[in-house]
Amino acid sequence: MPISSVTRKPLLVGASAGLLHFLLCVLVFTSVQFSADGQAGFVWVAFFALDFPTGSLAYELLGNISPMTALIDWWYSIGNSQGPNIRALILFGIFGSLHWFFVAALVAAALQRLLLIRHRGQERG
Repeated sequence: MPISSVTRKPLLVGASAGLLHFLLCVLVFTSVQFSADGQAGFVWVAFFALDFPTGSLAYELLGNISPMTALIDWWYSIGNSQGPNIRALILFGIFGSLHWFFVAALVAAALQRLLLIRHRGQERG
């Protein structure tokens, strides 16, 4: 089933915003992972504000469950002593990127509808 152009543009804008956020998360993850500074992981705190409220909710619901804790412990053993870095990538990379996909798609759809209403009003007047 083909996607209409009315739906396609907001989805494209949302996908672009989500992908941009995910790439930012991967960049931060890589930077923290290869940093010799033990405090480098604190850069992820900014994502709590950037992805509010999704980042906070994801952390509260999934941040300390048993599989996540096991993954962090395993990542400490192979990951340059940056265990929580993998949790941050998963939570913000997945849920934060979905957050920005939906925010951008909804804003784009609203703007598209407003422009359509304005265009129809100009045709009548």
